[in-house]
Amino acid sequence: KPEVDLEHCTPKQEYNPRTLLDNLSLKSSHFRHALRVTIALLLGYTASLLFEFGHGHWILLTIVAILKPEFSNTKKRNLQRIAGTGIGAFIGFMVLYQIDNTTVHFVLLIFAMILAYSLTKINYLAACASITVYVLMWFNFLSPQLIASVLVDRVIDTLIGSIIAYMVAKYVFPVWEHTQIKNYMLIALQTNRAYFNHVSNIFIGQSIQIQELKLLRKNAIIALANLSDNFQRMLSEPKKRQLKMEEYHQFVATSHMLTSYIASLSSYAQSKVTQPKSDEFIPIIQHIDNQFQIAAKMINHPVAPSEMASVRDPLPQNKELLALLNTRKKEIKEW
Repeated sequence: KPEVDLEHCTPKQEYNPRTLLDNLSLKSSHFRHALRVTIALLLGYTASLLFEFGHGHWILLTIVAILKPEFSNTKKRNLQRIAGTGIGAFIGFMVLYQIDNTTVHFVLLIFAMILAYSLTKINYLAACASITVYVLMWFNFLSPQLIASVLVDRVIDTLIGSIIAYMVAKYVFPVWEHTQIKNYMLIALQTNRAYFNHVSNIFIGQSIQIQELKLLRKNAIIALANLSDNFQRMLSEPKKRQLKMEEYHQFVATSHMLTSYIASLSSYAQSKVTQPKSDEFIPIIQHIDNQFQIAAKMINHPVAPSEMASVRDPLPQNKELLALLNTRKKEIKEW
């Protein structure tokens, strides 16, 4: 049986009208994305009216499928959509003009349909290729004499929708990752601080709660994953939007190390071996906690020189621990 109540591990969110009202602002990334989608769809609809395409609604479908809140995800899906449509069009064209067998066409239609809806969340490029093959096979059964125009419409509509989605994502109320990474950094520090402080209780003779420990670890890992994902998305943005990349990279790498070190400390704290309970750990824990606080302040505000000087101070020495290490070193040499 699990040692924790799994209900507490499931994130919960309350929905109320105030949440909707708070997002009716250009400061809200959700509201800005809603405006981008609306503007892009209006442009796509206008393009479908200006040009005489037989399936202009494919432009709108392409825009909805590609346009995402993050520019990096929009760019990635854009490339996958174009490449997938091109591959699917080539496969469908070759099958229709090289194999004159309706049974083969029908089997391919069913197979492509299954792949298209199965891979949408797993491999978007393969899903787009399968959808294109599926559409071509379908229209081949409905009206074989129009299959060439359908193929051209599919490719052109996809290109127009992709161009509109890319341009709107880049120039209409864009939300760049460097404007949000500080919030992810702050959450990562706060969750790691809470995780460390709970783990450190065992070293000063206090008990730790497994339920709370696992929840704090979960929060720290989720915060680390969000921070890493934000940084990865930043790498896909235009170069001029990639601000202070070296500093952010160092922070992300250090956060990975920090979380892993705390997890190792937690594993040791829960082990069956005799735990050292000493008051000498108290100043060490307080010093580390103070560094967490100053680091959190530095993210949004400049800190006083005195606080910066305290960050550089070495950790207080634990005499019992040093004596234990010296004894152990002697034992190893003698052995």
